[in-house]
Amino acid sequence: MAIYLARLMTLLTLVLSIGNAYAVDKNIEANVGGTRIAIPEPKNYSDPSPMIPSVRKFGENMTASTNRLLGFFMSDDDVKALLAQTAPQLHRYFMVQTLRATEDTLMTAQEFSVVRDQLKNQYKKLFDDHAALMQSEINRAVDRITKDGKTNQATDLNLKLGEMKVLEVLSDDRYVSLVAKTLVQATVNGEIKQIPMALGMTSTMVKGKVIYFFSYARFNSDEDIHWIKAQVTAWIPLLFAANKSE
Repeated sequence: MAIYLARLMTLLTLVLSIGNAYAVDKNIEANVGGTRIAIPEPKNYSDPSPMIPSVRKFGENMTASTNRLLGFFMSDDDVKALLAQTAPQLHRYFMVQTLRATEDTLMTAQEFSVVRDQLKNQYKKLFDDHAALMQSEINRAVDRITKDGKTNQATDLNLKLGEMKVLEVLSDDRYVSLVAKTLVQATVNGEIKQIPMALGMTSTMVKGKVIYFFSYARFNSDEDIHWIKAQVTAWIPLLFAANKSE
């Protein structure tokens, strides 16, 4: 009986530890050019790569060759789907990356200020030049998806970034972020579809290292845009709090 109880307690501890790994917000650590950076997991999201290496590969395939992936965060529901060996929805997800070219250098606050201002000006120009470029195409795509009424479960998603409609530029002295709509092309169960997406592209610097925070949501309504903006304003303070100098 004692052996049975010991095994039962061990099993319960293992199950609870797996559950807690995805229920409690925590940080993952990344080495960027010899500097340890704490990457906070967004609330109710986690990076299951240690348990499911294919997730890491998927994220790397979606990362530009100029960048290096530091974290790929999926919703708790998507993680549970993967653990149950079913297809995740990936309606909303995050990627954290760094710029390969600057990994081995330490950027000063003044240097980042210049970069931030340049990016902010470029983003504002995109907003002015292309403010209405994609709206009609996005509306048509949303209409097709609404009429289709099918759930976009996919075992294979090959995303291709299309043109963007810039909606807003967010910034303070720590970061600059572009909020936009775009169309992506995805292979869903062998069928090529166009899917409207909302995204946030955030550039920041912590411990002298450039960090990119990308947030994505399948676009159905303005609520998805509000969600993107909320993720940026929530995650940046977490990043700086996690990397305070001791």
